[in-house]
Amino acid sequence: MYYYRRIHDIEGLRIIYVTFSDYNRLSGFDDLLELWKSQYIEQRRFRFVFDTRGLKELPSLYYCFQMAWFIRRLKKDYRDQYLERSLILVNRVGIRRLLDFIFTIQSPVAPVYIYHCEGQVDPKQMTELVQQSTIQDEDITEILP
Repeated sequence: MYYYRRIHDIEGLRIIYVTFSDYNRLSGFDDLLELWKSQYIEQRRFRFVFDTRGLKELPSLYYCFQMAWFIRRLKKDYRDQYLERSLILVNRVGIRRLLDFIFTIQSPVAPVYIYHCEGQVDPKQMTELVQQSTIQDEDITEILP
C-alpha cells in the first residue's frame, strides 16, 4: 500500500490530504505513520483526508493491525491529541470492512468520518467539508473515540 500526500495550511488549519494507491513508487505505510507522528512532535493541530479510492487491491490485514497498534501508542504516549478529525473517502465495501475492523480493535484518537462516494469529489466541497466544525451527511458515517 502506497500513498501520495499534500499538506495545506488554510486559515491556520493544517489539512493533510493522503491519496492511497497500489502504485509502488510512492511513499509507503511506515512513511505515513512518521508523517502522522511528526505532527504530534511539532504539537500542531491538524486534520486528515484519506482517499482510498485509488486502491484496486485490498490491503493486507497486517496494515490493519499496524494501524490499530499505532493508534494505541498515540493514545498512550501523548496526553494531548493533535489530530482533530479524519475524513476517509471509500468506494469499496472491502475497504470499509477493513476500517470497521481497525476501529473495532482500537477506537480512533479523534472523530473519523467515513464518506462513501463512488464518483469524483469536488476539491472545494472537500475543503469545506473538512473545515466544518461538525459533519453531517447521509453518505457519511461517524466513528467517535
